Amino acid sequence: MFLSTRLRRSVRVQNFCLRKGEISVKKKFVSCVIAAVILLCAFGVSAFADTGPKPSVRIKFENLSTSECWGTLLSAEPSTGPAFAWDGTPGSEQFNDNKEIWHAFEEYEDDDGYFFLQRFWNCGESKSLDWTYYPPDDFKILLYFPETGEYAVSEKCRSYAFHSYFTADVSGLKTVKTTAGITTEPTGAAQTEKTPENADGVLNPTANDGSPAVIRDYDYTADIVSFFVRMLICVAVELLIAVLFGFGEKKLMLMILTANVCTQIFLNSVLSIMVYKGDGFELVYFLLELFVLAAEIAVYCLGFKKVGRGDISRARIIIYTVVANIVSFLGGFMLALAVPVFF
Repeated sequence: MFLSTRLRRSVRVQNFCLRKGEISVKKKFVSCVIAAVILLCAFGVSAFADTGPKPSVRIKFENLSTSECWGTLLSAEPSTGPAFAWDGTPGSEQFNDNKEIWHAFEEYEDDDGYFFLQRFWNCGESKSLDWTYYPPDDFKILLYFPETGEYAVSEKCRSYAFHSYFTADVSGLKTVKTTAGITTEPTGAAQTEKTPENADGVLNPTANDGSPAVIRDYDYTADIVSFFVRMLICVAVELLIAVLFGFGEKKLMLMILTANVCTQIFLNSVLSIMVYKGDGFELVYFLLELFVLAAEIAVYCLGFKKVGRGDISRARIIIYTVVANIVSFLGGFMLALAVPVFF
């Protein structure tokens, strides 16, 4: 009897210790997750502020010769983002490892007083110019050909979307040639009159939106491809984290997959409209992310019970959803820096 009592007490003590150990492990797990969420949130705010989507201007050139060619965007304002016009202060020049080209652009005098913001690209091989970090809203395209000392300049252009795409026919741009720093007007391509915005998308320079040689050319294909890439990354990340949280059952994974595809289609559809219009993008993006987070939490809390997993606590579901969304959010921005063409 005495041994039996001691044995029962020993078993109870062992069970208590095991339960206590399990509770301790769970507490440590939850503490680690909460700490990770806090760190990710702090990093996420910084990433959103520093590496979030930025406006861009992308220009493709047609009839550009194979000779060396450099390009820039002259700005109606003396600065935009980190780019600024040189004020003559020694040491503030931004040569970009090419003083000769910098001096060529700096010496150019624009008829309308547009500014050279010390950003320039080698356009000869790529046949394009991509200003992807705070480009000027009102600008002119300026090309420089070192072999001949000639410039080719467009009429006034204006960004029309968060990401603005243009096609520029170089043979239709006005050309000037410099002699000892003085610009002269040689014979250039004739400028034909157009309606302010006719059926083929050509814009009239009098409308201050472009020139007959520069047309809007929004790249819808790039948007479609980037959407599928972003959705694939988001779904893959959130499914992987679901497995780490113990949600690896087929019915749970299917529910998470379905919810993510639906929310991503909604999120990207709204963002595509905002990207084109270019208005209030950052605020709308933040609010949409909060909405998606709340929607997924609601779907998982209700859905898990319906498929017979009511034993999974609501706190665990919320923590998973927050962590999964933050990680996919940050992962998307990191990839946006590495492969900006998809974002």
